[in-house]
Amino acid sequence: MKTLPLILFFLCISFSALHAQSLRDSISLEIVSFVDEENAGHYTSVRVKIENHTENFKYLLLSSDIFDPDREYWRMMLEVECQDKKRYELSWIPVFDLTERSGFLLPGEHLVETFPLFIKDSFCKQLRAEYNGSKVVRFRFCNGLTITRYKNSGEIELKDLHFYQPPEIATDWIDLTTADFDFLRK
Repeated sequence: MKTLPLILFFLCISFSALHAQSLRDSISLEIVSFVDEENAGHYTSVRVKIENHTENFKYLLLSSDIFDPDREYWRMMLEVECQDKKRYELSWIPVFDLTERSGFLLPGEHLVETFPLFIKDSFCKQLRAEYNGSKVVRFRFCNGLTITRYKNSGEIELKDLHFYQPPEIATDWIDLTTADFDFLRK
């Protein structure tokens, strides 16, 4: 009798893992690299990529102009994890400039942007001020505003829409306890 709940539990876990994997196979948000532009011995910028891996779907990256009234950006959310395993949503970051293009990420298309870590209200400052940087062990970026996926056809039908809420699409976690990021924790 106890085996049925156990089987259901493992089925739920398998379904969750399968959904996460299939979503990542469809669209990915990843940290491609870190850049040391100032040659100061640590990373000063981050390069982020979002890519549509599908052949039949396009994604709408909903934009916002709250950072600059003359520009439209798709923004990401920064999430941090502390030593006690608690997670916090820390900041909204304008990343992909959509001003000169439609907000659509078409099949096979990708966007890559580099932005500085040390900007006004950046997460580096928040790590030190709000969350005591020494307690933060890792971070990742997640989709900020909702991403909508629908079939790559002329008409948009409500049944074809899929909404991904934050942090459903996310980068891998970046470990801040390594030497490369030690300066953030001081």
